[in-house]
Amino acid sequence: MKPLTDLAVIQAAEELMFQTGQTTTLDVKNLLRKQNYEATQAEVSSRMENVARQESWRIDNAGAFRVYKPAPDTDQNLEAYWELASAGLFWEIKVAQKTMFVTTGRVGTDGTTQTLAYHTNREAVRQGQLSMQEKNREGYAPAVDTRLSFAIRQHFATYFAKTITSVRLAYFGVVQARKRAGKLTSEDGEKAGEQIEYKEGGYEFVWNLPTEKPALEEILDKDKWLALDYQKNYSHCLGEKVVRTACLADGQLLPQIDRKGEWTYSVVLASWKQGEARFSATQDWQPTHSIEVEKDKLFQAYLTFDDGSTCKVNRYDHIFAEKHNNRKASSSFWATVKHFVVG
Repeated sequence: MKPLTDLAVIQAAEELMFQTGQTTTLDVKNLLRKQNYEATQAEVSSRMENVARQESWRIDNAGAFRVYKPAPDTDQNLEAYWELASAGLFWEIKVAQKTMFVTTGRVGTDGTTQTLAYHTNREAVRQGQLSMQEKNREGYAPAVDTRLSFAIRQHFATYFAKTITSVRLAYFGVVQARKRAGKLTSEDGEKAGEQIEYKEGGYEFVWNLPTEKPALEEILDKDKWLALDYQKNYSHCLGEKVVRTACLADGQLLPQIDRKGEWTYSVVLASWKQGEARFSATQDWQPTHSIEVEKDKLFQAYLTFDDGSTCKVNRYDHIFAEKHNNRKASSSFWATVKHFVVG
């Protein structure tokens, strides 16, 4: 038979209290004997008194015996990430409410998660602490977890295991430029020039994987990139507006002066006196190579997988704890997008 321990008494008593709301030393002793413990009435009674104080159980006297009732449940969390360096393995535990999540695997991978449910938070935390003691004996030690947060890994767990076939990246604030030839007229005469119009709007760019994966990995690391420098399967404008114009003359950009209904620019040319010049077009608008995309203006990645399923990773999803007025995407959002694309 197994030697009796305080832990065995606690577990037996809590199991009975969960079933009926209360228990006695006699009931606990009988259950322990069924579990093959060496349990005498005297020893169980003595241990019950000790653990009742430890666990804050309520004790009611019922004449010849005592009735034990559970204390109000706790609301504790427990988290730890440990590694066994000699074997390249990790062990992670997370306790929340009445559930314990244990994740194991090789360092650098997401690993495999086991979910265990308990009757109370108190029991879940206790089991978590016991597991930590066991892993400590095995040689595991606390380490820095470089993976995505547990919440994000749980949120996207179904999709991380799949193979991506295409990625659609949606950006706001994409700046596109177009130009047209014309002439500038000032009090000093006329000059040939080009008017440049800058539009800002939302754009979507689609990339097929794995063929376009190298280019996609490259742009995810750039602070800014020109869309036409990269091959894409498809791009789409979600809407845009003109934000400013400028005029190019003698190799210099002349800033626009705000005159309603007129294309008027400030003259900063060495060959002309300072003043104003009006632009008149001699050619229709022509597209330019400049479609400039900023990394921090990515707001959504729409992913398609080989089984036909889809998934959206949006920077404003609650899982990333980001506010709409943030100009810079959270590091967790970027890390999630790159995890899907790069792996």
